[in-house]
Amino acid sequence: MLCVAVIFVCLLCQSSVESTGVAYRCNDSSIEPGESYSTFAPSLDGVQGRYTAELCTFNQANRTELTMDLTYNENTSVCDPAFRRKFRRWVIKPGPQHSSNTVNVSGLATCSHVCYAMDFDLIFSSCYLLKSTLNGKHRSYSPHDDYFLIKNNITRQQYNKTSPYINFVNHDDGFTLDWILGIPAVDYNVTLRKINNDTGAYLDDGFEVTRNCSLLSHTELRCKLAPPYGCYQASFEHGGLWTSGVFHNKNFITYDHLCHQELKEPVVAPRGASMAQWWVCGAALLAAAALLAALLLRRRRLLRDYHKRVLDFWFNNRSSETDSEAAMTRDSRAVLLLYAREGELGQQAMAALRELVQHTTGGTVYDMFSPEVMALCGPAPNTWLRGLLQRDDVRVLLVQSPATAALYQDQLCEDEGGLRLREPLLGRRAMYRVPHYGDQLLKMALRQIAESADSHQDYNKYYLATYSGLETDILPSVVSYRRYVLPDAARALAHNLARAAPAAAPLAALGRALHAHLQHVQNNPDYLMDEIFIN
Repeated sequence: MLCVAVIFVCLLCQSSVESTGVAYRCNDSSIEPGESYSTFAPSLDGVQGRYTAELCTFNQANRTELTMDLTYNENTSVCDPAFRRKFRRWVIKPGPQHSSNTVNVSGLATCSHVCYAMDFDLIFSSCYLLKSTLNGKHRSYSPHDDYFLIKNNITRQQYNKTSPYINFVNHDDGFTLDWILGIPAVDYNVTLRKINNDTGAYLDDGFEVTRNCSLLSHTELRCKLAPPYGCYQASFEHGGLWTSGVFHNKNFITYDHLCHQELKEPVVAPRGASMAQWWVCGAALLAAAALLAALLLRRRRLLRDYHKRVLDFWFNNRSSETDSEAAMTRDSRAVLLLYAREGELGQQAMAALRELVQHTTGGTVYDMFSPEVMALCGPAPNTWLRGLLQRDDVRVLLVQSPATAALYQDQLCEDEGGLRLREPLLGRRAMYRVPHYGDQLLKMALRQIAESADSHQDYNKYYLATYSGLETDILPSVVSYRRYVLPDAARALAHNLARAAPAAAPLAALGRALHAHLQHVQNNPDYLMDEIFIN
C-alpha cells in the first residue's frame, strides 16, 4: 500500500517540457472521460505579454495530437457569460486569428489525468477564445472552448508600433550584430547572405548563423560573426506561435548592406619630402590663418551687437526671481521609490527620503516595502508593476546602495554591447536572512527596467541616486548622465522631482538620517552581514 502511495505522489509531481513547445503535468483532479477545463494566465517567467494556456483533461491513449487555436474579439462583451446566453440562438463569429499550434502528444504522459500547457506571446487587452482540440490518428473530436478576458495595460496598437533596432559594430576579425527586437525571441533563425554592395544582387544562397547568436534578454539578441570581408544582408525570422496570426507581418527582419571591412592603419607621411612641398604647405597654412583671422574679427563684431540687443531685451522685460519661482508649476506626478533594505538606520533614511519627496511633490510615493503597495499588487505583482512603469504620470527613483550591488550586480552586467540581463533575475550568491515581500517586487522592477531599452534615456522618467563614498551603479545605461550623490545632492534631487524648492524641515531630517546611516557604515564595514548572507 505504501509503494502505491509513493508511486501516486511521483505521478502528481511529474512535469516535462518537449521540444515541440508543449509542457505537461499529471493532475490530481477527478476529471471524468469527456470532461476538460482550461486556464489562461500570465506566465511564471514574468515576460511581458506572455500567457500560459493550460488544458486539463482525462488522458486517453487514442488522443495523439493537440491543437490550440487562439482568437481575439475586440468586443469584450463576448467574454461575459450573460451576453453569450442572451445571444445563444445566434452564432458568435470567431474573431481574428492570434496564434495557433499543433503538437504530437502521444506517449507524453502515462497518468490518467493530465494538463497540457503552451506559452503564447504578444497578448494584449482583449477577449480571447481558446479552442483546444485533441484528435486521434483516424478520428477528430469536438474542441473544448473557453473565453478569457485579459486586461494587462497593453494594446494591439502598441505591438503594431514596435520597431526593431539593429546595431552593427565592425571589428578587424569579424563583427557583432545586436538585435533589439521589442518582442520576445522564440525559436528564431538568423541567416547571412553575401551581396554585391553596388547592385544589391545576392552572391550566394545564404547560410544559417543562429548558433553564433545568444540571448541577452527575452527581447535582445547578440550575434558574433567572422565571415570573409565583404557586404552582407542579415535576416532574422521569428518562430513564435503568434507568427500565424494578426502580427504575421513582424515575422521577418532584414538588415541590408552591412559591410565587414579590414580596419585600416592611419596613414603617415613618408620621410624625405622635398623642400618645395614644405614651402607649398607653409604658404597654404599662412593663407588659411589670415582668412580665419578675418572671419573671427567679423564674427566678434556681430556677436557684440547681438549681445547688446539681448541685454537690452532682458533689461526691458526683466522680472523678479520670486515671480519666476511662483510661475513654475509643481510637478505632482507619482514616484515609484526603489531601494534595497540596509538595516534599521538604512530604513530610517529611506523613510526620510520618502517623506521629503512626498512633501515636496505633493504626489503619491509608492514604496515597495509598504503595506499599501503589497495590497495594490494583489495576486499579479508583475502585471501591476508593468502597468505602473508604463504610465506617463509615474517617475522612478532608484537608490543604489551596497545592498543593491550585493544582491543584483551579478544579474545586471555591462559589457561592450551595453546592458546584459542574466536570467532568471534571482540573487544566487547573496540573499536576505529575513526575506520580505518587497524584495521580490524590487527584483521584478529592476528586471522590467533593464528590459525596456527604448526608455533608458528618458530623463523625465528615471532618477538614480547613490550614497557619498559608497557609489554604486547597477544600471549604467539608464539616464547615464543623471546621478544624485546623497546627502549633498538631496536638495537638487527634490527640486528636480517637484520643480519647486524643498521645505527646510524634511530636507534637514533626511540629512540627519543619512548622516547617521553613513556613520554606521563607516564604523561597521561588515554591516551588511547583519542583513545578508552568502550562500
